[in-house]
Amino acid sequence: MDSDTTHVPTLQPLSDVGDVAEAEQTDLRSGGPTSGPQLQWLQWLLTKAVRIAVFVVGAAVVGAGVAMLVLPGPGVLIIVFGLASLVPAVGRWIAARANPATR
Repeated sequence: MDSDTTHVPTLQPLSDVGDVAEAEQTDLRSGGPTSGPQLQWLQWLLTKAVRIAVFVVGAAVVGAGVAMLVLPGPGVLIIVFGLASLVPAVGRWIAARANPATR
């Protein structure tokens, strides 16, 4: 093979990658198509979905622990883990009820 006909691709320096990331961030800050009410609505929806999922999983773990009190298994330990997973969800609910200004 002739050395003139082969093409070796060159690698771009990593500093160029940072410039692209900075440009994308400025587009998001300037009100591009991925910002605004649609993004706020999506963030709100995802936050609520995660909170509901955490509560459902915690309640299910507590329920399984209660069932293990009469069935074979570490019932009390599972109840403690379930209650520990419910602390953020219940604590947030109690804090919101105690301080109406944060609603």
